[in-house]
Amino acid sequence: MLVHVLVDRARPRATCACSVVDREAGSPDPWFLPSRPAPRSDHSMALPKVDLSSWPVLLVEMPAELSLSDVDTHFDELLAIARTRRAHVHLVDGSQLGPTALSPTHRKRMGERLQSLTRELDGRRVAEAIVLPNPLLRGVMTAVHWIAPPKWPVQTFATRADALTWCQEQLAANGIPSREPAPAIEKRART
Repeated sequence: MLVHVLVDRARPRATCACSVVDREAGSPDPWFLPSRPAPRSDHSMALPKVDLSSWPVLLVEMPAELSLSDVDTHFDELLAIARTRRAHVHLVDGSQLGPTALSPTHRKRMGERLQSLTRELDGRRVAEAIVLPNPLLRGVMTAVHWIAPPKWPVQTFATRADALTWCQEQLAANGIPSREPAPAIEKRART
């Protein structure tokens, strides 16, 4: 499954919707977040992309820049997924993040949102791999985890291939059967 999040650029906090696409069936299934109306057709804002096609590996690809409303929308989406899914590993690919993408305000907001998400994910998320080629951003993520220490192992990597290997090891160590990585993840992992 692939989850798409659409936000109205003019009113990002007021308008948000998600759609889940089952890649095998190929049909979109509208999935609206509670109390949020459907978006307009303008989807030019770049939001984190969530890919469920290789579950139990939850892949998130971060865009180059994030607004605070993007952070909130993304954590709302992760919360909705957490409420409907079982044990998994989380692979966050921040390869596209710019060096100034995570300001102190972003770090604080991410930490606050991660604290509440951690409560929801207790027992469901077994590990988290974060791909950040930039060593400065790896330090920034360490600061976020100081604000909200996760209850699962977290490891940062310079490449997606290394992160994916570690995720598969974590699944095996926790007795969670895994599927072969989807071609899209594997293809990008080689870079």
